Amino acid sequence: MNKTTISFLAIFAIIASLLLISCSKEEKNEINDNNGKLKSIQDGYSAIAMAAEQHNKALDYIYTELQNAKDKKILDFTDKSAILSFVDASLTEFIQNNEVPDVVTNSALALDIYHQLNFDGSQTAESFYTQSQATHLSAKQIELLDDLNDAIDPTSLSNTLSAWQYIGTRAENECSGNDKYIVLAAISIGSASFDYWENNMDKWRLLLENSSRVNWGGVGRNDIAGGVGAEVTYGVYALLIPPFGWGALGASVLAGAAGASAATIIAEW
Repeated sequence: MNKTTISFLAIFAIIASLLLISCSKEEKNEINDNNGKLKSIQDGYSAIAMAAEQHNKALDYIYTELQNAKDKKILDFTDKSAILSFVDASLTEFIQNNEVPDVVTNSALALDIYHQLNFDGSQTAESFYTQSQATHLSAKQIELLDDLNDAIDPTSLSNTLSAWQYIGTRAENECSGNDKYIVLAAISIGSASFDYWENNMDKWRLLLENSSRVNWGGVGRNDIAGGVGAEVTYGVYALLIPPFGWGALGASVLAGAAGASAATIIAEW
């Protein structure tokens, strides 16, 4: 296990410990089946834990589909728009056939939200939210999301994750009601993304014959923006057409973040 993975596991322990506390409050709220896989999403903690876990699996799925298409010469790798369309179709397949039942159940909503975001990945997000999305965020959410963004140190992943661990604790202690979940989801998705791209960037560059110098920080910022955007959009939906459950939230964050991630690495090609 490399140092990057160790750092990722250290920060993810915040969310894992909170998830365990949540489950202990009600014995029937079991999130794992006999094989250790998430089987139901019954609270915010399990929703964001699932989204982070499935985020990296989604990227691996898309990578494998692209590699197979390249090997079989059924995709024009000189046509960026064709690759982006292929990625969109691959992500759709992953969401619709996911191993987590709640993702499948909520796949139509999640994919609709992902497509509404229309994230092409052509620019690195300067903020984790747009001006229009900010109108649906509390002052505390904006403060902590900005602190997360400012804490990203492109020269040190471990420093970034250490700072985020403290901000995660602040979110749990300072946010009211369900406000904390947007911040914790940003930490969860961002940590998963940073870990994934730090360890897998080279194979994607080889696949795409890409010499771009985009790094884990650039792709990760867009991942988080996609996840936060999906969560804000989901919140608006839930207010207008209630009720939606935690499974719908997790599925939406997964689709938004994974879609933004793959679009970014393709756009940088």
